[in-house]
Amino acid sequence: MKLKIDGMTCEGCAVAIESALEKVNGVIKADVSYDNGTAVIIYNPSVISPQQIADSVPEPYLVKIVSNEDVKG
Repeated sequence: MKLKIDGMTCEGCAVAIESALEKVNGVIKADVSYDNGTAVIIYNPSVISPQQIADSVPEPYLVKIVSNEDVKG
């Protein structure tokens, strides 16, 4: 799935979001790009939903689901 993430001000923000997402049960891999303002996530759809993943991005970042197609890993 792909998320649009607004509010990142540096590469450190991307690293923090990526780390937080990878700790969520059902998320297999998260790749957050500060330059693009996006996150591409590989997850197990039988464990977690796209909305639950989006909701797990820490504040103060604003998240929008761009594509919720299943990316299975």
